[in-house]
Amino acid sequence: MVRILISVVFLSTFLIIEISGQTFSKEYWKEIAEDSDAVIIGTVEKRLQLIRPECYKSNPDSNCINPKEYIVGEIFQVKFTKRLKGKIISVKEGDEKYLYIFDAGGYGLHNVGMRLIKGKEFLFFLKQNTDNSKFVGLETIEYKPNSQSIRAPFEAKPIYTVVYETRGIVQIKPDNNKLIKEIKEVID
Repeated sequence: MVRILISVVFLSTFLIIEISGQTFSKEYWKEIAEDSDAVIIGTVEKRLQLIRPECYKSNPDSNCINPKEYIVGEIFQVKFTKRLKGKIISVKEGDEKYLYIFDAGGYGLHNVGMRLIKGKEFLFFLKQNTDNSKFVGLETIEYKPNSQSIRAPFEAKPIYTVVYETRGIVQIKPDNNKLIKEIKEVID
């Protein structure tokens, strides 16, 4: 009974935060900004699954059955539009600049990947990954709408992670302009 009550209170709090547009005190946003290497605004362009190719289910020599054995996480290609804080190492492709954000995944309310929607713009509080060795030898899978998937070797690029999990991303939309302005004021 106690577990159910705690779960209801937690979920209710989460829904209030979601519905109200993440209204927190300025000190809250200041703390997240201080723990971030960079704060940027960008649009999610691609969502790629990061896998261990030697374990992937299409490998005939693989003994891996459970996706947890071959899925490392997700990489989000984010088109960089504005820097609010810190130094950004972006990758230029054509006329655009991109950042790559890694999410180890998992399940539940704190999964960053569940909040990031392709084509939507977000404010990100980021920490740069200083050890890219764990990404060496991995591959990406991009799933296309026509049930096609494209596999490619993952080229190590500057990789970032979101600070404070889902609390470190805020979707940019017309009804939260006041919040975005408040966050920008705290960062300046």
